[in-house]
Amino acid sequence: MRVAFGCALVAAGLPGCVTEGAPPPKTASNVRHPPPDAIASGMVMAVGSRATDTDGDGAGETILLTAYMFADRRYNMPYWPAGGFTFIAAPSGSSGPDREVARWVFTPEQAEASRARFGPGPAYVFQMSLMEPGIPAAARRAEALEVRGWFDPVAGPRVSAGREVTVRLDAGG
Repeated sequence: MRVAFGCALVAAGLPGCVTEGAPPPKTASNVRHPPPDAIASGMVMAVGSRATDTDGDGAGETILLTAYMFADRRYNMPYWPAGGFTFIAAPSGSSGPDREVARWVFTPEQAEASRARFGPGPAYVFQMSLMEPGIPAAARRAEALEVRGWFDPVAGPRVSAGREVTVRLDAGG
């Protein structure tokens, strides 16, 4: 279900997609919201295809990332569990233990402040800048970055996103 949801998020952002016919109605029988104290077990990340250029130099340096959290398979809707997030970035296509060029850590309080509600349901939205102190200038020179993330709940085990997301930094087409 989480894979299908992730694919639906990607498809929703594609221009020119058309759904024929009326969507099935959401009923109490097919929409199952987890209780607030449910244990998180899945995470889906979504990003735009390019980082935002906020300083006008032609290269993107600000990543806007949305994270949807899920409880176990009994529930098919995302929710807001309490906890913190960590995201790391590495140049696309790189390998090895030293590939990380940026790390952003959000406390449970910062995560709570980043809550937003979208069509698919509750989410967390994070703005991550490559201009932050401690992030090397080399991170901004990459053509693209792969971002991984995980959630450390207040209660329960760590939950990692199922896959990395790629964000282009270059201004090219």
